[in-house]
Amino acid sequence: MSETAPEPAEDKNRTRGIKMLDSLFDPAAARAAAEGTDVSNVVRSHLRVYGKQLPGDAVTADPWDVINFVTQQLLDGRVGPETDLAGAHSYADGLLRALGVRSTKPSQK
Repeated sequence: MSETAPEPAEDKNRTRGIKMLDSLFDPAAARAAAEGTDVSNVVRSHLRVYGKQLPGDAVTADPWDVINFVTQQLLDGRVGPETDLAGAHSYADGLLRALGVRSTKPSQK
């Protein structure tokens, strides 16, 4: 897992309690430990991304936010051998075109 940026000084690092099934938590804790981190860091990382995502009914997006989101997914290891990269490319290309961003390299279809 990538290094996490320090929290801003004005943020309070509070203990939060959440309910979740052992069947959800235990595999996540095992993977986090194997990657040299813990579930708290994983949750913070995912909440940072989730908080930056646009709501489902949003009609616009900053193309750089899209690019940064995709880059973060890659850096956090959420892309693996089973990922449909061609499908992801096609979807991202369509999204960026809808936002008025043109690719510098034509799509291969």
